[in-house]
Amino acid sequence: MGADAPARVSGETSEPVEAAPEQAPIAESLLRNRDFVTLWGGQSLSVFGTQITQFALPWLVLDINRSAVTVGALSAISFLPYLIFALPAGVIADRWNRRAIMLVCDVARGLLVFSIPVAYFMGYLTLVQLFVVAALMRLFTIFFDVGYTACLPNLVEKRQLADANGKLELTRSAAELSGQPLAGTLVALFTAPGTMVIDTVSYVVSVISLVTIKRPFSAPTVRREEGTFWQRMGEGIRFVWGHPLIRALSVATAVGNLATSAVLAVLVYRARIELHFSAAETGLFLASTAVGQFLASLVIGKIARKLPLGRQILLATILQPLFPLAFALTGNLPVMAGIGVLWGAAVTLLNIPSISLRQAVIPDHLLGRASAAIRMIAWCNIPLGGLAGGLIAAGYGARATFFCAAAILTLAVGYIAISPIPKADTPRTA
Repeated sequence: MGADAPARVSGETSEPVEAAPEQAPIAESLLRNRDFVTLWGGQSLSVFGTQITQFALPWLVLDINRSAVTVGALSAISFLPYLIFALPAGVIADRWNRRAIMLVCDVARGLLVFSIPVAYFMGYLTLVQLFVVAALMRLFTIFFDVGYTACLPNLVEKRQLADANGKLELTRSAAELSGQPLAGTLVALFTAPGTMVIDTVSYVVSVISLVTIKRPFSAPTVRREEGTFWQRMGEGIRFVWGHPLIRALSVATAVGNLATSAVLAVLVYRARIELHFSAAETGLFLASTAVGQFLASLVIGKIARKLPLGRQILLATILQPLFPLAFALTGNLPVMAGIGVLWGAAVTLLNIPSISLRQAVIPDHLLGRASAAIRMIAWCNIPLGGLAGGLIAAGYGARATFFCAAAILTLAVGYIAISPIPKADTPRTA
């Protein structure tokens, strides 16, 4: 992990960031927005369950095959569906009922997760099933996430997007903070497959929350788009690649994700195999990033009111190469946990303004397709990064993977510095 007043379109002049007093009512109005609060609560609980599976799945793979290459392959295979389905998912999200898409995806993911403990306790669980489940989970996540990203601007005002994304990130990181260490403890007590039942229940909660939201997930249709499925898909790609700011965000995220996915693919291997951490210790270490994400989420709204989104992105990107480099230089659990806290904060301070800019700039009728195109560009390197990280770790150790990742993230800093991103302003209009 692991990639949004509108930012000014090419040719427009930047306007100053709105003063804090005018922005003050945002938090109150969001909390009074029943539909947003319902989405917020349902997705927070769903993420809690997902954190347990994200810990338990690679742990289970290592139970069957103690190889860094196998863990890297799991990471790569789980992201391959993006290369095939990301763009079609965007067209479908713009043309079909976004709520229905998200509901179907949640039901499917719940059943897929539940198949693992069922197969395990029946004595039929294999690596093949784990890889298939990981790939199919990602497939349904593609469709869910595209609908999720596209629906938020219809539940809140554009000027509230940074605050809304911050609140969603706040409870998401809180779920990670509690989910990862709890997952380590539960795996030690009840086995990895047994803990995945919790994730199944969390998908049920998500389904209920989506059903009870009253506002539509799409803006009223202004015009009926003509053209074939492929022509509509191409329109989303052309918008992304033709918009200097959106293109720069996508390319920079792709470079960053190549490095970050390599790091994430071998973190559990580094902790369990090279450093001999227990399941509980590994869970606590992985949860450290959530601490940083939680803390950053508490202040992201204030930062957004004082610092233009583009500058936030640049400053957060500058910090990114430091963290894999630091992981390579220590094997001490408390030190690694401290690094994880800082890394989690930096990632949050990068992701939220990036997402908020995209959501504010892209028109609603293109939001699904453009978001899908962005994800394909930004995430296409994740399978390569995960597999490469595993191969490097298998041959030279996880530390070599971290050094390579730091070098790649340094390239991302240079690219963003010369791109239109640092000049992007903060939304002012509703």
